[in-house]
Amino acid sequence: LMQNMNHDEPYIDKQSVREKANSIRNNYIESMEKHLINFDAKLIEKKFKVEWILSEEDLVSAIKKSLPSKSHNRVCFDIPEVPEKFFEKKNQIIEVSIDDNDNFSDLVVEADFGIVENGSLVLLNKRSGKFFNSVPNIHIILSINNLIEKTQDLETIVYLKYNSDFSEIKLPDDVRIIKSPFLQYESTDGFINPTEDVKPANITVYLYDNGITEVMEDKKFRETLYCINCGRCKEVCPIYKIDPTYSPIEKLRNNIVFNYVDKEEIFSNTTLCGNCKEVCPVLIPFTELFIYQMQILRSQHESRKANNLARFFSKRSKMNKLNNRIRRYFFVNRYYRNNKKLMNYFLSQKDDFYNVYIMKQNEENNG
Repeated sequence: LMQNMNHDEPYIDKQSVREKANSIRNNYIESMEKHLINFDAKLIEKKFKVEWILSEEDLVSAIKKSLPSKSHNRVCFDIPEVPEKFFEKKNQIIEVSIDDNDNFSDLVVEADFGIVENGSLVLLNKRSGKFFNSVPNIHIILSINNLIEKTQDLETIVYLKYNSDFSEIKLPDDVRIIKSPFLQYESTDGFINPTEDVKPANITVYLYDNGITEVMEDKKFRETLYCINCGRCKEVCPIYKIDPTYSPIEKLRNNIVFNYVDKEEIFSNTTLCGNCKEVCPVLIPFTELFIYQMQILRSQHESRKANNLARFFSKRSKMNKLNNRIRRYFFVNRYYRNNKKLMNYFLSQKDDFYNVYIMKQNEENNG
């Protein structure tokens, strides 16, 4: 990642790194089926249990079926969001907090990446990591788009996941690359004690689809699968600041696959500001994909065909250039008065600009 400039100070060629990451993700996504079959074979060869999971309902059902008893299973979850379906049947699961430092029979954790080349799993900054050698049953969920073809490419992807501005090098505090089921030890008061009967953990890897193969059907939308879950797009999204239901990447995918919201709402839930596109470390073309999705929806509704998408985008571009709050007030009132949520957001901004690209240009021009 580092290059030498004038044989003096090392520097990071930001665009080259992002382009490399984009290429890494493209290489995997465009040959996903072949790589998944290869990855599955390597996991089985290493004595991992593997299950292919289509939906959230199937995931919950598969994990529940594998629990050691019919009721009162003590399970620890180390995943971003625990599906409510896990607790629908009374007394089957008792959720144990990671902070309780209590004993539990099963751990459910999400892998950040998988490496096809050697059939390994990559877990970054997992709070449950201290229990990996003491829990008898470990369930590892891996979304099927979160694989990397070669080990050597992991450095680039992890670097971009944790470094947003390239000003300093940040790395995850805990990196665990699981190449095979590890051995189990007894744990007493946080200390690991080897026992005479040491055996490998029961590790099941769930290759999780959750709508990904449906996204794959459209060549343009495949680029949303390049996402490395850095969270940067939601940090700069003006809509997410006032309605944190979905991040920009979630909004694109959900409108493709799921029926969480009326797909028509995409017209009032994006400003086409381009902030997400500007900060994406793997160069996902957010703005173009939102416009592409709007065009698809318009083509499906005769009443919308007369609506000019270029004019809509032009209005948004003009507002980015306004540096006078009074002028912006009249502009916003004229074009967004029927969308109170966006209008209130625009009018509440105290700075002359909030668009990332414009702000960056101003900072460069000012020194």
